[in-house]
Amino acid sequence: MFDDFNNFDELDNEQYEQQLEPEIESIHQLLDIPEDLSPYDRALIVSESIGELPAELQMEAIAYVVEDAELIKDSENLTTIIRNIIKTGLGEDLEQWLKDDIEDLAYAIEDDALFETMVKELEDAGIITEPVGQANETIVQSVEKPKKKKSTSKEIIEEEHEIVSESFSFSDAVVPENWDLGGDAHLTGNNEIDPEGDGWLRLTENKKQELGYALYDKEIETQDGLKIEFDYASSGKQPGLGFTVFLVDGQVDADNLEIGAKGNALGFAPKGKHQEGMKDAVVGVAFDFVGMFSRETRNKPGGPGKTPDSVSVRSGGDGTEGYEYLGGTERLKEDLDDGKSAERPDQESESARYVAMTFTPKDELLSVKVDMKFGADSEMETVLSDVEIPGEIPDTVKVGFVSATGGRKNITEIDNVVVTESLPEEDIVVAAAKDLPNEKVIVEASEKTENLTNKSNEDQQISTDASVSQEPQPADSDKTQPVADDLD
Repeated sequence: MFDDFNNFDELDNEQYEQQLEPEIESIHQLLDIPEDLSPYDRALIVSESIGELPAELQMEAIAYVVEDAELIKDSENLTTIIRNIIKTGLGEDLEQWLKDDIEDLAYAIEDDALFETMVKELEDAGIITEPVGQANETIVQSVEKPKKKKSTSKEIIEEEHEIVSESFSFSDAVVPENWDLGGDAHLTGNNEIDPEGDGWLRLTENKKQELGYALYDKEIETQDGLKIEFDYASSGKQPGLGFTVFLVDGQVDADNLEIGAKGNALGFAPKGKHQEGMKDAVVGVAFDFVGMFSRETRNKPGGPGKTPDSVSVRSGGDGTEGYEYLGGTERLKEDLDDGKSAERPDQESESARYVAMTFTPKDELLSVKVDMKFGADSEMETVLSDVEIPGEIPDTVKVGFVSATGGRKNITEIDNVVVTESLPEEDIVVAAAKDLPNEKVIVEASEKTENLTNKSNEDQQISTDASVSQEPQPADSDKTQPVADDLD
């Protein structure tokens, strides 16, 4: 279908099929747009013809053009599209989120001369309202400030302590204890979306401009590291943007948590002049479907540029400053999302996704490592390691998930969350269990158990109120894989 695709990422065309909404369908009909056009050709036709459309469709047409333009890699072609948007004369009247998305497009222009010219034209059109150079200068100054390091007693680190692991399923209609949902986030196990007992935590629906988050509103000590494990699923038959796993200062609670911007900021970073980033954040680890989180913008310093299907790490920040790129993967060999699926992917298939994220103390800082499974029967593989989080690390943090949509949209869901407050990861492996009640397991670190599950069977008596010493699994045990067989 896409015969000439040399200006775009080499992605399956089906991943970018549009489920046409009434407005978009009207644009297609009025402009007689063929169904088999590449994103660039479609964006070119629509952007050149916006003035011919009824006034009520013009804003939707610009948003539609921006969606396609995000796929364009050639700087000159991208510049042509942006200039067509400017020619409409609607720049100052656009909603702020759409102005920010257009500004993001300018940052994808790799030719320096074209980029500078484009920024000036966007400023003249009222789409960029703050000089980019001035904002960048402010960010550079904030990045270069000396960073404080946490003062930690080695005596405390070396002291034998208990490992606390808590496992959560979002399968029912009731939010688990200590979790707080905000924005568009909700549970699906309400007998409307999913049967009770088979639900997920849904962060975003298949709608534009959504933002949903979940905070584990309980302090976790950082002196001996922590680990977060979870399953996730994406669906909606469209290429979604992604989601972020974040740590915030432990003093932040659900009532004063301030989430970042929608769209490519993935609920963590700022966007433009008016949308601030997550307040009091320590770090954000993004599972970036489209690849915009790793792209440098005015408020997201550093990064290799657009990197689809990647994991990217950014530091915390304050308002519109900070949020530095700390590290990330190249494009992974497997897709992070399932853009072809209209419904939640089969969790016993190769489309199942599982993540184990470990934060390990290192030289008075924290270092993050990400392991993943791409498919229910696949082996764990490390996709990212040894990314250090700079600055002062709080004594305690809280963990959360956030997902956002913009012009792109899809369903993003989380389940089987295990939060472990522990020694570095070689001392403990925690298995997620989907179909069991939320329980708390406490194990002495000296046991160095190979597997902890919340399965209620005769061989494993678990108390939710007291410390329980677990015997290591036999050497031939097949229960050391940190994903339950039944993920659905």
